[in-house]
Amino acid sequence: MRPHSLGLMRGNNRRHGIALVETVAIIGIIGTVLSLSAVLLNRAFNTHKDALQAFRRIDQLNFWNERLRSDAHQAIEATVAEGLTLVRQDDRQVLYFAHENRLVRTVKFAEQIESRETLDGHMLHGVRWSIDEQGKGLLLSAEIEFGAEPEIETIRWYARINAFHRQVGIENAP
Repeated sequence: MRPHSLGLMRGNNRRHGIALVETVAIIGIIGTVLSLSAVLLNRAFNTHKDALQAFRRIDQLNFWNERLRSDAHQAIEATVAEGLTLVRQDDRQVLYFAHENRLVRTVKFAEQIESRETLDGHMLHGVRWSIDEQGKGLLLSAEIEFGAEPEIETIRWYARINAFHRQVGIENAP
């Protein structure tokens, strides 16, 4: 056999194309990079989802906090029995109570329920309401505990019934 027929001549020792081993190695590297990227994207997605859920819980708790304060500010009378009952100047009653491990807010007018809201997404462990009649107006306080969610500490809520509203309500009472 002649050396030039085997491609062993000096000018012809260049390869054309990519060998199978090189192709398999490149595909393996690309697969590894893609699998690592998928794992990182999955972790980022789960972290984002958890952060979004935590934000929604905090936002919902802040909404209820503002709702409680607003109701207390508009109240002329407050009583604590199985829950908190606030009476407004327009004779509407706003009731806060625990029902089936949820905090419930109900607005009644003439014994008819106008609206009912529940604090969803949180398993309520217990609520303790109290009224302090010292000072200028009633001081309402509540301790709300969430048993199954250790990341949420006991919430302590305080609001004062406006003394002006209370005096006006007492003066207008028959």
